[in-house]
Amino acid sequence: MDRREEIMSKHSEIFRQFFEETIQTSCMPWGLEVPDAWLPVVEWLCDSLRHWLAWHPEVKLEAEQVKEKYYTLRFYFTLIPVNEDITPDYKELSREVYGIIAMAETMCRLIDNGTITWNEKED
Repeated sequence: MDRREEIMSKHSEIFRQFFEETIQTSCMPWGLEVPDAWLPVVEWLCDSLRHWLAWHPEVKLEAEQVKEKYYTLRFYFTLIPVNEDITPDYKELSREVYGIIAMAETMCRLIDNGTITWNEKED
């Protein structure tokens, strides 16, 4: 299993479409289409989203596509209500998620221009 698959397996609830959809119904089956140097940031992003989801049990978050476009991280997602009888405030919830994604985009830009490096600790 390569690093991309490890990340998606670790966060299978976010990457459900990778495991259950086809390329005819979703872009996620293509996997994580990002440079290797960004993979620690993508993992950080998924960890952060998992923590965010713990505070917002009214929704699930699914990645629809994760890629590099114009030298920028693109993380497209959808929010799904857990209970069909309750309508969450999608505008506010999406704003919070976009903030987390914006932080990851900035980290990827800083990695690309050499401002920062991501040193992973060996377990």
